[in-house]
Amino acid sequence: MYEDPEFRDIENLAIKKFSKDEIVVTADAVLYNPNRVSITLNEIDLNISVNNVEVNHFKQTKSSKINGRKEFRLPVEISVPTKKIFDNLLSTLAVLQNKKELEIKYEGQVRFKAIGINFKVPVDYEGTIGIK
Repeated sequence: MYEDPEFRDIENLAIKKFSKDEIVVTADAVLYNPNRVSITLNEIDLNISVNNVEVNHFKQTKSSKINGRKEFRLPVEISVPTKKIFDNLLSTLAVLQNKKELEIKYEGQVRFKAIGINFKVPVDYEGTIGIK
């Protein structure tokens, strides 16, 4: 009997770069293949929001083989124009000075193929990143 892979979590959410022009956020999407057979990851398609503002769309179409009955991590790196999150440089500096957190939301789907069948796994994750 075949079971859909499970989206489990987003781990290692971090800010790789924070400048006046862009914020680069990295994370690992954690999924699990409950089947005995391997599956192929075909596509990751995510909308990313920061502080309730949609800031970017992430799409990856590189295929990867995922072994059966294994948890696996997919690295995700998103570049966000700073101006989409903050109105101007002064508000950006105020956030940095007060060491606030950014609320990150990933919504979308991951597409797989197993034994000739295509299927989608929904992704819906919310988390925060502290700005140091």
